[in-house]
Amino acid sequence: MFNNFLRYACLFIITAVVAGFIIVGQKEHRIECKKCNVIFISLDQVRAKSLPCFGYTKDTMPNLCRFAANSRIFSRAYATAARTMDSHFSMMTSLYPSAHTMNLPYSSVLPNDIPTLAQLMKEGGYRTYFLGPTTDPHLPLTHGMERGFDEIFEADEPRIWTETLDVVATLSGRLDKPSFFFMHTYLAHEPYMPANEHVRLFHDGPDRKRMTFEDLCRFTYLKLRSLHPDAVFRLTGDAYAYCERLDSYQSASQSYEIFDDGYTIFNDEYWRQFDELPQAEKGEYTHALYAATLFELDIQLGEFFEGLKQKGMLENTVIVIVGDQGDEFFEHGAYSHGWSLYNEVLRVPFIVYVPGYPSGRSDKLVSLVDVMPTILGITGKKIPANISGFDVFSGRTHPLVIAEHLNGGPLSVRTDRHSLMVYDTDLETEIELYDINVDPDERTNIAEGNRSLVQRLLKAYKKLKSAFPEYSRASYPLPTWINEQDRQKLIESGYF
Repeated sequence: MFNNFLRYACLFIITAVVAGFIIVGQKEHRIECKKCNVIFISLDQVRAKSLPCFGYTKDTMPNLCRFAANSRIFSRAYATAARTMDSHFSMMTSLYPSAHTMNLPYSSVLPNDIPTLAQLMKEGGYRTYFLGPTTDPHLPLTHGMERGFDEIFEADEPRIWTETLDVVATLSGRLDKPSFFFMHTYLAHEPYMPANEHVRLFHDGPDRKRMTFEDLCRFTYLKLRSLHPDAVFRLTGDAYAYCERLDSYQSASQSYEIFDDGYTIFNDEYWRQFDELPQAEKGEYTHALYAATLFELDIQLGEFFEGLKQKGMLENTVIVIVGDQGDEFFEHGAYSHGWSLYNEVLRVPFIVYVPGYPSGRSDKLVSLVDVMPTILGITGKKIPANISGFDVFSGRTHPLVIAEHLNGGPLSVRTDRHSLMVYDTDLETEIELYDINVDPDERTNIAEGNRSLVQRLLKAYKKLKSAFPEYSRASYPLPTWINEQDRQKLIESGYF
């Protein structure tokens, strides 16, 4: 018994020392859990800036943050793009968007020689499961996202994740294999339509009448019908039928043009209802709607975490939780996401729970390209050489991380201290530079007085990009709506 006491006492001391290393940012030790199940959770459109465990003052997600308190929080994690498809394929391949090339719904196809996280986990002896939306073109289960998954379930919210776990538990037990689960939810995605009682938790002003989801479906469907009269069928019936028809029509069309038109019309109409509010109030109110939406997602997450505890899964399951990008609420004059690359859009939660290892916080610079090697490293699997990320528990660090939008979109280059943004416009290239140590909200552009620093950062970016792994290009089907002149330009540019 005395020997056991000494052993546990030593273990406690070692654990405390290691925890101290994690918190103060010294060299981190390698963490492994080779026989553990893995749950990888993607919380779509959840930004770090609006979470209490990342510095926000209101309690938007108490259950998530309680879970994070028993995990490792990486407080300086950044998305590789401000769009769902681009970021998710970076998570799954550990490649930046210009390397994996996945950015156009219905058109982009993942090259066959790029291995995915699910494929590597399956090759490593795991039974693999996809739990999320099964017809969403941003997570295309026919163009590469499906690779490596043994089973695919329509389960796009935490409540359904719990039900699905019950379904697969028996099978996984019989196979005597650990399980890998990828879980995705859009519950925090716009349009934000939380209950008024939850809005009041984050907004002191008067209740405002807002459009319903069905209203938006009807408006979008009728607008699409006017834009594409030969393609969209007429519809009669109650309002909810418009949502059903809109969803089935966009899925059946398999057209990027119709999908993009529908997405833009739907979102623009949602945000247009706030146009009459003064700018400051508009930002405050729409963020309150978002905060209430996070709160409602968090209620389900709390039930999900409790379900894992009741099943005993927290004792043998690694859980990685990230956001794919955030949203803007007029901090820089814009709303939603997909265009700019400011901190409010790119900084995302990155939380890793490993059974038996101490909690802590790290401020090292990490990226969504680090998801794959971190999961492989924890489970003791070989990490591929041709990737851009690393195991966040290793001693490696990024000198810089980037976010990019293909096809002439903006570029973000971030270091420990600086944030550089490059925008190519029709007339000239616009440069923005921020010292995020003193200006974390990126308000004061210091590019003009720091041209040499801008050039050094651009040079470092070019060096990083020159080392990107190269894979064969998939055959991209050129959309039929592109005219011949644009078609030739795309082919000549190598984009398709």
